[in-house]
Amino acid sequence: MEKETTILTEQSWLDIAIQTSGSLEEVFSLAVENNASVIGEPEVGLKIASPEVANSQVKKYYDQKHIIPTTGVSSTSENVKRGIGNMTVGVDFIVTT
Repeated sequence: MEKETTILTEQSWLDIAIQTSGSLEEVFSLAVENNASVIGEPEVGLKIASPEVANSQVKKYYDQKHIIPTTGVSSTSENVKRGIGNMTVGVDFIVTT
C-alpha cells in the first residue's frame, strides 16, 4: 500500500475497497493496513493507505465515470419511523368517513 485516500461522508470500508482497488476482497487488507475493523465506521476526513489495485478494469471504470461509492448511513441522519405501527390516530393517521 502506498497511495493515500481520504474517507468521505457515509463511506464504508467496502466502499473504499472497491473505489481504491476495484475489489471488495481487498477490504480485509485495507482494514489491517489501517488498524481498523471492517465492521466499524471509518472516520470521515481520515487519510488512509490505499490497497494495491486488484481489479484494474473495475478501478478504471470507477475512475473514468467519477464514481465514489457512499453506501453507509450517516449517524447524523434523522431516522424517521414510518408505518402504521408508528402513527397516532388524529395526528398522522387520519380516519375519514
